[in-house]
Amino acid sequence: DLENAQWYGFALAEPSGHLGIPVLEGSERGYKTVRIITDPNGFPLGVALLEASLASIDVETRSRIRMSYLVLILIIILVTVLFLRHARIIDYTKLYTDLKGVDQMKDDFLSMASHELRTPLTIIRGYADLISSAQGLSEQDKKNVNNISLAADQLNTLVADMLDVSRAEQGRLEFKLEPIATTVYVKELSESFREPAKQKGLNLVVEVPDLPSINVDKDRLRQALINIIGNAVKYTLQGEVKVTGGVEDAMVWIRVSD
Repeated sequence: DLENAQWYGFALAEPSGHLGIPVLEGSERGYKTVRIITDPNGFPLGVALLEASLASIDVETRSRIRMSYLVLILIIILVTVLFLRHARIIDYTKLYTDLKGVDQMKDDFLSMASHELRTPLTIIRGYADLISSAQGLSEQDKKNVNNISLAADQLNTLVADMLDVSRAEQGRLEFKLEPIATTVYVKELSESFREPAKQKGLNLVVEVPDLPSINVDKDRLRQALINIIGNAVKYTLQGEVKVTGGVEDAMVWIRVSD
């Protein structure tokens, strides 16, 4: 028809043989494109005329714009979450650094305190040994001096335990197992609490029979017995604290009751 012939003429007039013109039919926007179809030698064989409505393109564009807004919002949310997470990591890093500093201060304090406590303990132990070697001491005086020596040994063990805190945290705590005369060891430790028990009006009963020797770390055993017997004396209001022992199933047991 005449319109198509005009489009064909427009396309022939274009050097590229291709022409596109936007059109408006009523409220519908569109685009008309015409292109010359040629053979390999460039001889015109026909013409291709394409009419496209922009309504579908507008729908797709709006959809993509909405999708872009959604993606942008998600990106903003993700960036916010990452920022908050990063801020929390910074807080955790600072907290970890502070805790390491406090831990180092604790280790330094334990080391210093342990060193400072050993000096007066050595002096106490020295005077106790000096008194025990004096002539004319009664049996009660000898027992009192022996209790002073035992208390000094206990304090010395506690000082060593303060240093063991750091060793335990670092997995370097070692145990020295050696045979001990169980009955003598337990009786001597228990007797060191007789005076504190007497001051509270408590009766300290030590009934430990002849027990076989055992392989233990005697410092750890001393620490355990001091804690248990000491707590029994400290928290018993009246009556007695009793230390007993025995053998059952090839195991030596020590019992403290109040």
